[in-house]
Amino acid sequence: MVLLHVANHQPLISFIYGLVIGGVNRKSYIQMMEQEAQEAEKTGRTKVIVQHNGPIHRCHEVQKLWSKWESMGLYIFFLPKYCSEMNPIELEWQHLKKDELSGQTFDDEFNECLRRN
Repeated sequence: MVLLHVANHQPLISFIYGLVIGGVNRKSYIQMMEQEAQEAEKTGRTKVIVQHNGPIHRCHEVQKLWSKWESMGLYIFFLPKYCSEMNPIELEWQHLKKDELSGQTFDDEFNECLRRN
């Protein structure tokens, strides 16, 4: 999840990246978004959350809160369901599978990797 703070009529724009280690359930996600919405409302600064399409991000209970959060200055932006252009490692995997390993089989993949390095 990415937290993007966008200033209202202010020259300052900040970018904050947030990563949650461990499990996040619907309840903890809603609590986190409620805190972000309250902070946006309190400061008068718009916040944009950029996130993937995880089930808890789009569940019915959360969708009912979107308009409330928007009225408080918190907006949710979803990344495309699958967008390899936004993930550079996908381009590397594509090259490896298409150009380097296409049509090959290996008796021992680990030894083959060691041999190539």
